[in-house]
Amino acid sequence: MKALAIIRAEKGLTGKRLSELSGVRREEISRIEHGHFAPRADTMKKLADALGVSARDIYLLQEELDSPKAAPRTTAADWLQQQAGHSYLAQSETEAAAVVRGASSIDDVQDLKEGVDIERDIIRSYLEDHQVEPELRAALEQAVRTHLFWLSALSRRRAELRGKQAGDDPVMVFG
Repeated sequence: MKALAIIRAEKGLTGKRLSELSGVRREEISRIEHGHFAPRADTMKKLADALGVSARDIYLLQEELDSPKAAPRTTAADWLQQQAGHSYLAQSETEAAAVVRGASSIDDVQDLKEGVDIERDIIRSYLEDHQVEPELRAALEQAVRTHLFWLSALSRRRAELRGKQAGDDPVMVFG
């Protein structure tokens, strides 16, 4: 449910923080945001209350996102921002590396991973279901390829943070 991810991002909440506020397990929130299953009404109410919106608002936004009239903007960054509430995959590798370096905890790394996974899934789904102008299609396909860079960088950052937690010498990720 892309709408939940967008509203959570607009409110500046991580998946972990929404979990704490709503009492819904973080893994369940991630599965809902990725569209793996539809939440029960009571779960949606808990999430909506924690976000300070109504469940109806979330469903209306989702309906708008699913509507064929919700045409993408010209750039991949703008389109991703509109669809996912962030545009990680539209960033250059240099920009992405800086964002990954800024992740100060394993939870931050996990939140970034969830964000890039959501973007990848949204792009793939959209490209399969819609006619897209060639220039935007090429940019979105490049964004999907960027997903691999993100996964690699996030994996290295997670290992570096785990090493710091264990008291090991930190591993230089981006030297």
